[in-house]
Amino acid sequence: MRKDLIWWGNSSTDARTQNLRPCSYLSDAEDHLCWSEATFTDLGRVNGTNHILDNTYSPVTLPFGKTGTLNYPNPHEFMTTQGGETMLNVVYEVKQVDLTPYNGPAKGYIEEACFQEIDVQTNTAIFEWCGLESLELWHSYIFLDIPENVVNHTGEAYGKGSLEKPWDYFHINSVDKTPSNDYIVSARHLNTILKIAGPNSTSPNSPTPGSIIWRLGGKFSSFTNSSILDLSRQHHVTYLNTTLSGLESYSVFNNHWQAGPYDRRISNAHIFTIDIVNMTVVSTQKYSNPEGHLSLAQGSAQVLQNGNMFVGWGTVPQFTEFSAAGDVLWHVHLEKYQESKGLGNMQNYRIFKAPWVGKPRTEPKLVAYRQSCEDGPLVGYVSWNGATEVKWWRFSVSDGSGDGRWRKGAVVKRDGFETMAVLKEGGKGKSGFERWVKVEALDERYNVLGSTVAETFVPGQEVVGGCDEVSCALGHEWFEFGEDKSVASLCPVRPRSEWGVWMLMALALVAVLLVSRYTKKMRRGQPGNASGEEMEIFIDREQRGRRREQV
Repeated sequence: MRKDLIWWGNSSTDARTQNLRPCSYLSDAEDHLCWSEATFTDLGRVNGTNHILDNTYSPVTLPFGKTGTLNYPNPHEFMTTQGGETMLNVVYEVKQVDLTPYNGPAKGYIEEACFQEIDVQTNTAIFEWCGLESLELWHSYIFLDIPENVVNHTGEAYGKGSLEKPWDYFHINSVDKTPSNDYIVSARHLNTILKIAGPNSTSPNSPTPGSIIWRLGGKFSSFTNSSILDLSRQHHVTYLNTTLSGLESYSVFNNHWQAGPYDRRISNAHIFTIDIVNMTVVSTQKYSNPEGHLSLAQGSAQVLQNGNMFVGWGTVPQFTEFSAAGDVLWHVHLEKYQESKGLGNMQNYRIFKAPWVGKPRTEPKLVAYRQSCEDGPLVGYVSWNGATEVKWWRFSVSDGSGDGRWRKGAVVKRDGFETMAVLKEGGKGKSGFERWVKVEALDERYNVLGSTVAETFVPGQEVVGGCDEVSCALGHEWFEFGEDKSVASLCPVRPRSEWGVWMLMALALVAVLLVSRYTKKMRRGQPGNASGEEMEIFIDREQRGRRREQV
């Protein structure tokens, strides 16, 4: 199954980008794009921003940064909710606490885990919550200081309790909102999923805002059989639905990692249902990595509209689509995974699958290439970053003589992110040099979506040694050489005066044909030579005959 790149974009090469997904903005339609960016300070702190673009890939707001009483957002979570009127993000706050009960310094530091719900129009915090409001540090499964002889598979900095390396006891990595106006939080280092009461909670018993309604997994689970999930370093908990009988369903990516070098369990995605009356997990559907890999960190689980499960495997550079029953429909490698390293060079924090219609305001990008003025095919390379409705590319060419006319060229079906088209075959003696090429993007009904014009690039002496008939050895880097590396302007173009010569020749040919035809008629009507008087009679008869035919 072939899948092609649609859009590539990153506002900063120094920033780490996460959570790219279609999202809603001031409506229920998911016709915008949301993502998080993060840069790192000298102390390793994250200064993050959250971004929202419309389907032309234009920002609809300024980036969302520091809001409310908390620090800059962290890229672990960013999503819009409430019909795109609010957004959720997480924040990591460095706080000073007494760590002597945990064999740490009295003036110690922790990395506190917080989340916010923010009004997207006013950029004000509606609700904020941090872990120590309801939890204790010893609830964590992470030691304050990892001994030097313990293998740390993920490379995570759990911390020494210092300002430079605060203790990451909680590690919040996802938050979602339920129809009861409560929040579902994933605490990686607690091996726990928490349901936190919101300010307008409609859950039974009117819980106090910020209080813990229930805990699933970890040291103090509210459910009697939570071990059925065996949560360990989990990510991406998402609310799915609530039945009429009150059963709540969720999805989660369970990394299943316990930090042991001999742990050979397999990462998986779960759909699970809980009974909040009897406080039990009543069912679960598991989707395991098809190759039996263990993802040490990151990962996502998305239930699609048709019921399929779409899973990203985090530090294992793969993703998979399962049927609802668990059959593997599509399994993709982003790169070769080296299990001995514990993670791939390429990692994917989360991956999403969703319908998307992109209508960029930019023009298509076109490069026209010919190896020399006299020889070689004319080749076009065209792409349009972000455009999803292009089905065909229609090319036209011009010799640049100044007459303003375009000659129709090829109509080519879109073939991936970039389409290559041979616009004219090469070879000696072929028609003249086409200095300009135009391309139009067409939808499935051949409506024009956009167009652009490019001058044919002909490599000069500096670069021609690395070029062949269709491209140069450096790939499309040759286009970056600029006009100073092209000799297209030196290629001979037929002068406009030649058009007059061609026109006179055509008129002369027409005149010859007319005289020939007239002579043949004359010979049929009066064979042999005719005198001037006879010729006049012949012509007079011809004219009378035409008048009779007209009558």
